[in-house]
Amino acid sequence: METLGEDQERSPQGKHPKREELLKDMLLELKEKELQDKRETRELMAAQREADREHMLALVQSVSKSIVDLISL
Repeated sequence: METLGEDQERSPQGKHPKREELLKDMLLELKEKELQDKRETRELMAAQREADREHMLALVQSVSKSIVDLISL
């Protein structure tokens, strides 16, 4: 015999408890957020690497120019 509380937890189809559906939805949402966080982290890391490359290139160009200027003296 079902109690009123158990009956209220059933979905409209009466096949699965609402609690299980909510837990599945929450788990799916957490997984989606985790994937989004990973994607954002990868994008941030890629942007940081690009900035590092640009900085290194500017540094090499500056040092190269200084060496050329020193040699031409």
